[in-house]
Amino acid sequence: MKTDITEVSTSIVVSWLRFPMAVLVVYIHLTPQLSPIFTPISGINWAMLNFDNIYSILGVTINNIAAVAVPFFFFSSGYYFFYRTEFSKEIYVRKIKKRAKTLLIPYILWNIIAVLCRYLHGLWQSQILNVALTEKHSLSLEDIYSLPNWVSYMWNHFTISNTNGIDLLGLSGSFTAPADLPLWFLRDLIVLSLLTPLIYFAIKRGKYAFLIVLWIAYILNIETLAGINITGLFFFSFGAYLSINKKDLLDTFLKYRSEGIIAFIILLPMLLFMNGTKFEMAFNHIYCTVAIIAVVALAHKMSSKKSLRNFFLKKSNRSFFIYALHTLPIIITSPLGFGTYLLTKTFNSIYNSGEEGILTYLIAPIIGVVICLFCFSFLNRFFPKAFYYLTGGRD
Repeated sequence: MKTDITEVSTSIVVSWLRFPMAVLVVYIHLTPQLSPIFTPISGINWAMLNFDNIYSILGVTINNIAAVAVPFFFFSSGYYFFYRTEFSKEIYVRKIKKRAKTLLIPYILWNIIAVLCRYLHGLWQSQILNVALTEKHSLSLEDIYSLPNWVSYMWNHFTISNTNGIDLLGLSGSFTAPADLPLWFLRDLIVLSLLTPLIYFAIKRGKYAFLIVLWIAYILNIETLAGINITGLFFFSFGAYLSINKKDLLDTFLKYRSEGIIAFIILLPMLLFMNGTKFEMAFNHIYCTVAIIAVVALAHKMSSKKSLRNFFLKKSNRSFFIYALHTLPIIITSPLGFGTYLLTKTFNSIYNSGEEGILTYLIAPIIGVVICLFCFSFLNRFFPKAFYYLTGGRD
């Protein structure tokens, strides 16, 4: 009976975390570095702080906190792929069929929607505003009639670079993403799911040495191919390692909760001062590793409060929808984000000062999440069939 209790507790904690992690991803994509008032942390005069500086510090800090979100999604996916099962050919085939519904179909549909949104935005720019289409945010009719372009839309339409472009080895910190930009996570998860027999074999034969090699590659930011991002490979394998070796996620992390929380508290301010340096990426990856332990421990504590537990558990099934939808308004309105776009139109010149920048950065993601939640409820109520396929049949 003790095992059943642990299972429920682990499931509750992971489910509880999905919604706040999805919200943090929204904050990531409202990148403060895009703002004209952003000041690199290394260039701040700490003896004479102004609101522009405070905006920059707030933005970088929240983005650093949010950096754990996608690693957490990879980690929990790896853990539950191998959860409570003896891996075999039959189980592999069954799980791949299930993920065709929960991952592949939504991935294709959301990218098609993203392409159509970009085309409509292109029409608006060219026909109404009479401006040239110079960005990947807007597409012409010729663009969407090209088969090679559709391969790009579904795989590597965007190249996202680290703002520094340098890691410890002097390599580029770039990776690619499909038309619906955040779905690079889903693309990589599909590839990792297909590669699970190899991951299973490597963990069984290499044990924790396999994880150590991946972790070093992750710290050094040694990128692989599109579809096998080192972040996804390490954290998916990390979760898989626990599950394959019958180690309960919650039990394992709670053993190290004090160390994880202390490391989190120490590394977070250190990461702020690493902003703009060649060591930022390595520190960020060390931070993300220990931050997963910290957030699981904190979630375990907070989910013990009934009101908090019920609120986030009820929102848990909305996390995928928020993740898939939230950047579409960004790519068809403003690279600063839909919420920012609305606030800019409301206040006319939202980025004239640090005070306005702080207000925007705090409120805009909330507006975006509320819009996503409204769309979720609207589609679920009036277009349940479309909703079913867009969410991969998630309850």
